Amino acid sequence: MYEGSPQQRDMKNKYKDVGERMKDENNSDSSFILHSSSFSQSRVLAIDYGSKRVGLAISDELRMLARPFNFLENTNRLLKEILAIIETEHIGCVILGLPRTLAGTDSEFTTQVRAFAEKLFAKLDTKNIEHHFYDERLTSVMAQANISEQGWSKSKREEKHRKDEEAARIILQEFLDNL
Repeated sequence: MYEGSPQQRDMKNKYKDVGERMKDENNSDSSFILHSSSFSQSRVLAIDYGSKRVGLAISDELRMLARPFNFLENTNRLLKEILAIIETEHIGCVILGLPRTLAGTDSEFTTQVRAFAEKLFAKLDTKNIEHHFYDERLTSVMAQANISEQGWSKSKREEKHRKDEEAARIILQEFLDNL
């Protein structure tokens, strides 16, 4: 059974230790509930930018786990829709997947992503929201492999937005694992 990265296990143990100390200090036999709001941070949003669809993933408040969140159609409303999600989901950091070639150079599509990033990052700067590019090489291939392993029906596996969301989740989880 996967128990998380060493960093994730350390964080869980840290919170467990805090809870045990507080329970001991109260000399209470009743179970102690550690409220996550005591240790909450803002969430992280990952974006897998595509020419037709944009996959989104979001972290938990402890910035340990990533989950697929949604997808958006890439229309002229995209920036506005992303900013609304950032507001409603209490996002404090945005990760934008940067498509690179296997050789590590920019592709033609990288230019489009950078143009979108320039607009998005300018808006995020005005709101003091942290933002980063993250190398997304091979995330679409990994996403397709993960989807194939889910045991879903063929029609569900072939829903194109699933690959976009899963690619965003992979980008985000890799980012979180490297914090």
